[in-house]
Amino acid sequence: MPVTLPTAADVRKVREQAAKNAAERAEAARTPLLAVLGAGDAAVTVVTKAIVDAQTRRRAQADKVQAYVTALPQRLTAEEARKTVAELREQAGTAYAGFAERGEKAWGKIRTQPQVKDAIARIESYTELLGRLSHQSVVKHFDAYADVAWDSPEFRIDSEDPRWELGADDALGRTAWYRAQPPAVRARLGLHMIASFMKIGLQFESVLKRGLLDYAADLPNGAPEFRYVYHEVIEEAQHSLMFQEFVNRTGMDLPGLSPLLRFGARRVVRFARTFPELFFVFVLGGEDPIDHVQRTMLRTGKSHPLLKRIMQIHVTEEARHLCFARQYLKQHVGRLGRMRRWLLAVRAPIILSVMAQLMMRPSPEIIRAYGIPKAVVDEAYGRNPQHRRDTIAALRKVRELFRELGLMGPRIGALWNRLGLTEASPAAA
Repeated sequence: MPVTLPTAADVRKVREQAAKNAAERAEAARTPLLAVLGAGDAAVTVVTKAIVDAQTRRRAQADKVQAYVTALPQRLTAEEARKTVAELREQAGTAYAGFAERGEKAWGKIRTQPQVKDAIARIESYTELLGRLSHQSVVKHFDAYADVAWDSPEFRIDSEDPRWELGADDALGRTAWYRAQPPAVRARLGLHMIASFMKIGLQFESVLKRGLLDYAADLPNGAPEFRYVYHEVIEEAQHSLMFQEFVNRTGMDLPGLSPLLRFGARRVVRFARTFPELFFVFVLGGEDPIDHVQRTMLRTGKSHPLLKRIMQIHVTEEARHLCFARQYLKQHVGRLGRMRRWLLAVRAPIILSVMAQLMMRPSPEIIRAYGIPKAVVDEAYGRNPQHRRDTIAALRKVRELFRELGLMGPRIGALWNRLGLTEASPAAA
């Protein structure tokens, strides 16, 4: 009975399939290891050596299979052919199991190394944090209209209400010029500044929301950041509704940011995709100063009831947003190359300086509307040691973060000092 014997092409196909399967087994072990151990040169070196050894063993196994196949007699019976194929499959299976076992042992050794243990701990801690923040966004969130009694008589906005006046702890409120104004002017100017900060705040949050959505669009399936980022976008949208409602009820037509700053703010959005670390510095620059100012005002207990309610909601949810931005930077800055780290270190204090002043001093529009003399503005903000201390206090957490990240060496510290963001000498910064 004629028997169809394996041809040279069949033999080559079996040999190639065995080598391919063995290579896939090694690659399956390599990919997740390198993905998890991406931080730390030492860890990568160990993994790379293990993979090279595995590939060497795979090639040796493939050569043995090839030699065995080449040694086959030219004509085989059907039974001998089936037996030969079965032996080849068994050898391939043994090789696969060997790779898996070796890979498991190698992983066990690798993960005990200090650099790898630290990297794994950071990843797990970061993921757990995002889970907690997302959970808090579910159980403790606010609605701009359901949680603010806008039509309550005690929340009514009267531009001459003395509770809008700037206090003695405010840079402009301390000046003799301000104290000499009629009570109605003092109250209206104070309300105007608060409403202006809210208008600027919602414009900033517009940039933040668009940037976060762009950032989330590039995340892979299963990324822990995705859910939290959408929670934050939802919360920021509620803040924007709240701020705009306040502005509308003042009856003031406020421009907020200047056209030049609005143009620059729109350009920030792209950094969420191209340079997310810089984007999150912008986030801290917009949120940390106003968070500090609002917490300070809440501690005094002298605010208008409507303003107090808005600030309570805002600082509660902003605490999560600030936490995420800081942890993102802690998780990712260490992976940046030298050039990007330098760019981040240089640009950060400039961004923070601009953002802080937007939230801590009157806009040019307010200065013109009330005819505030240039000398008074300079007295309150330009040559005022207390205003500098207030600015430094507002950016304390960001400054500590940058020191922790190693982004405030002597030269960069001098830049922070020159911009009025630290009291330390340039050398010490």
